[in-house]
Amino acid sequence: MKAKSVYALCLSLLLSLFFMLSACSQQKNENSPKSAAPSAGPAETLNITVGGPPSPPSLPILRLIESKALGESVNIEFKTWESIDTLTALAKDNQVSFLALPLNNAVVMYNKGMDLSLMNVNTWSVMSMITTDPSIQSWRILKEKRCMCL
Repeated sequence: MKAKSVYALCLSLLLSLFFMLSACSQQKNENSPKSAAPSAGPAETLNITVGGPPSPPSLPILRLIESKALGESVNIEFKTWESIDTLTALAKDNQVSFLALPLNNAVVMYNKGMDLSLMNVNTWSVMSMITTDPSIQSWRILKEKRCMCL
């Protein structure tokens, strides 16, 4: 349940990042003369650091890095957080530009005075139930059952 919300938040972060970077791309200056030669130098490199959990919600970030989807002039560094302490340290010390994290952790950090801005909240199928037992058809049926955890 928690992984799905983190995945959705991460995906929305990536989409927002993509749109933000595409909006910040260099545009032609319409006031410059048309006969001006384009610069032969390499484009300025943009470095972005993204933090995410070591789980499936981070896969879109890793794919973005691997495919160079934002272009050759954008370097994305991925830092994983494996505990709330690591996540808090990344956010508090401004070690990352973007973080994928559960909403409740973002709220706690913001209320503690951390400089965070919320980009997106996504709720794709946050509350769902999967079972191999065909007799369980609703949450109400689970009221009397005991959990058999593996």
